[in-house]
Amino acid sequence: MQTEIAAAKKGKELLFGADWLRDAGQSDGEDILNSQVTPWKVMIIDDDDEVHQVSIMVLADYTFEGRPVEIIQGYSGAACRNLMKKHPDTAVLLLDVVMESDSAGLDAARYVREELNNYKVRIIIRTGQPGQAPEQHVMTSYDINGYVEKSDLTAQKLYSCLTVSLRAYRDITQQREQ
Repeated sequence: MQTEIAAAKKGKELLFGADWLRDAGQSDGEDILNSQVTPWKVMIIDDDDEVHQVSIMVLADYTFEGRPVEIIQGYSGAACRNLMKKHPDTAVLLLDVVMESDSAGLDAARYVREELNNYKVRIIIRTGQPGQAPEQHVMTSYDINGYVEKSDLTAQKLYSCLTVSLRAYRDITQQREQ
């Protein structure tokens, strides 16, 4: 685990510069190893292994409100459906559209909302083929909370998108508890 944290930090230095962790108020990873807090569950569903690797590198030592993220991975719409059944407390779902079919991600999103009745999870579509899933249609028809074209996705945008999504998830879950 120490080696993974060191590699992730080195990767972030290459992406952001050496001062990124300090400037972003992030930990150096040590407190995550020793932490007893429940992590935020973030699910990455994408058929491209490089997307998984980059996302994991960027989020390796990310924290929100002192809690790290636990990354759950799947590579298809079918995997998304199964994983969401097992992890209904997932806070953020980072979801590709085109996987085993042109609409696998959208079908999975509809399943999460309509079949599992999970309206708490924040679903962020990340697509490399925006023509397959026009933003306005997707956002309204599938109850999607965010939309990012992969060609525009930087590490900083992922960080910002995740922060906004976790804040919304926190607010929704706190309201339901009251």
